[in-house]
Amino acid sequence: MANSYWPGPLTIVVKANLELIPELITAGTGLVGLRMPNNEIALNLLKTSGLPIAAPSANKFGHVSPSKAEHVYDDFHLDSEVAILDGGPCSFGIESTVLKLSQLAEIGPTHFELCILRRGGVSEKSLHETILKAENLKEYQINIGSKKYNHFKEESEKLEGPGQFLRHYAPNIESYLFSGKFQE
Repeated sequence: MANSYWPGPLTIVVKANLELIPELITAGTGLVGLRMPNNEIALNLLKTSGLPIAAPSANKFGHVSPSKAEHVYDDFHLDSEVAILDGGPCSFGIESTVLKLSQLAEIGPTHFELCILRRGGVSEKSLHETILKAENLKEYQINIGSKKYNHFKEESEKLEGPGQFLRHYAPNIESYLFSGKFQE
């Protein structure tokens, strides 16, 4: 998946090696989300540092995800000083697809499950096609599906990935419920 979609809008969630990755990075879940953004400044930062970089989203919890630097500034500047590396607007204004990879060791070492935790820039159809085309995956049994959100997590629960709270991407504006009929 990384070879096919990185750099790009795919976050891959895997079991963290807690001997190398601090538990703080996993938010106590034992999982870590890996991402390679498709942005020249971000890629140069990663290359220059020579290290993986742990970073939160560039928006406050519960706010809409930013698609340009001024959105980040607007979200944070009243609370604290903000330093922003402005790489220009996002190439498309939606979040990355979050894909959890799990080995099903109880079935066998070649059995894996891919679960879409959040839909985003890479479609489920594209993920299926990538698996089918990959010659090096022919010997593996790979099931792919998506998380169904019939009920959302309480805000005190641990998450496998972003976007699992009911109000995770709520805009910070007044909202009204209209219960009537629109006239044409």
